[in-house]
Amino acid sequence: MRIGAAILVALVLPATLAGVQVKSDGSGDFASYRTYAWKSGTQARNPNMEDLIVETVEAQLEAKGLTRADDEPDLYVATYVLPDKVSVSELRNSGMEFWSGVVSVSPADIGAGTLVVDLTERESGEVVWRGVASETIKGTYKKMERKVASAIAKMFRRYPPP
Repeated sequence: MRIGAAILVALVLPATLAGVQVKSDGSGDFASYRTYAWKSGTQARNPNMEDLIVETVEAQLEAKGLTRADDEPDLYVATYVLPDKVSVSELRNSGMEFWSGVVSVSPADIGAGTLVVDLTERESGEVVWRGVASETIKGTYKKMERKVASAIAKMFRRYPPP
C-alpha cells in the first residue's frame, strides 16, 4: 500500500468499515454483467483509505469475472463511506438511492462507520446489488487494512446473490 505501517489512526481520521455486520442483497441478470466503471459516491476522508477501498473492491470484482471498462460498462460501481451517523435525507442528497430497484437498506442499517458498495445497471439506472459493512475500527493502518479487506471480501461472498 502507499502508506507505511507506522501511520496511526489519527492520520487516517475515523477509520470506518470492518466486518462485524456485513449485508448484501441484489437482483439482476448477473450472468450478463461483464464490465464495470466507477461512479462518484461519498469518499473516505483520508485519500489513502479511499485508495484501499477502491483497490479492494476492484480486486473482488475482478475475482468475480468483471473487467473495468470505462466506456459503456454493464455496471457502475459507487462506494459510500459514512464515518458519522447520517439521516436518510442526507444520504439522498449525497446521491445515494436507498429505495431503488429491489435492493433496500433500512435507515437503521446506516450508522457511524458504514461502507456501502452499490452496483448500478447502466441501462436501467437501477441498483442491482448492494453490500453494506459497518463498524468503526481503530488502530494502526495495517490493522485497518486487514479489516477493510476482510469486510469487503465477506460482502462479495454474496455476489452474485443466490
